[in-house]
Amino acid sequence: MIATSDSKPRKTWKEHLLKSGLLLEYEVASLLANQDMAVDADFSYLRRDSAGTKECSVDISATWFSDESSGLEFEVRLLVECKYRSPGKLFVFIEEPNREFSPITLGDTVNALDQFTPYELGEKPLTDLEATFRFAYKGIELSNDGAFNQELLHGIQQLRYATPALLRHALSFNMSLHPDDAARPIFFAKILVTNAPIRMLHSDINIQKIMEADSIESVSSSPDSVILFSDYGPDYEDHFRSTFSDSKEHLRELSQDIRERLLAAEIPLDNLTNPAVFIENLSTANRFEARALSTQFFVTSLSGFAGLIQQIKAASKASFDSRTSKRSP
Repeated sequence: MIATSDSKPRKTWKEHLLKSGLLLEYEVASLLANQDMAVDADFSYLRRDSAGTKECSVDISATWFSDESSGLEFEVRLLVECKYRSPGKLFVFIEEPNREFSPITLGDTVNALDQFTPYELGEKPLTDLEATFRFAYKGIELSNDGAFNQELLHGIQQLRYATPALLRHALSFNMSLHPDDAARPIFFAKILVTNAPIRMLHSDINIQKIMEADSIESVSSSPDSVILFSDYGPDYEDHFRSTFSDSKEHLRELSQDIRERLLAAEIPLDNLTNPAVFIENLSTANRFEARALSTQFFVTSLSGFAGLIQQIKAASKASFDSRTSKRSP
């Protein structure tokens, strides 16, 4: 007897509920809340294309405020996208092949924004953190049904395109605070979380070794998290630029006011530390700033997510604690 489409087993309510991603997102949100982060669902942003403007969103935005005895000293802001995958599916990555000429920059996965402060944040805690991760060149979703990259790339693109909107909001809020609070620096990172196992192919992998392998486990390792580099094109540059254009004059006025305060405090400024130059570069999607903020992403398993958040918070605090004055010695 030939089976018909009507005889296929129907998905249960459990499968539908799990596949919706709601439970994965809630578990991730709960892990963030348990680490004293303020969690908001569905961070929305506008994206323009040939058909017009549409509203998109990232699953979670989360913020952690360092609350020391002297007051709020810095904040950690995260964009988090959740990808539920059915059992039997893996996220498989291949290692960054470049050695001397890698596009990856240590310190660009957790961004430290200190252009509005009278001090420079320490770089070493952040670069040391990122150096502990393996760097991925590309990734796919793999199962016995095939190899696909649409869902992974979609999640990365969601995080990327939400980045300028989150930064515009965070910078506008911080620069509008009382002068004593406006110097609060921001640490920023983008994270894709999945319930699927993560596999990283061995660095010496080739076609012959795959042909001879008995299992994916024999040719790969299972890191909790990896750092994925993903570059962008002209469409994202236009998006980045247009996101800041609506509030460009407001941000420019705020940044110029902070610049004058820093100069009055005898803080020497150059193109890298001048808040007005920084805002201008964001408004024009300058490659130096936009690339640093938009091309490196954490991809982590659900089991590794809580540990990753702890690492990011600890490295941010160590960076803040090792800050140095911008004043000339």
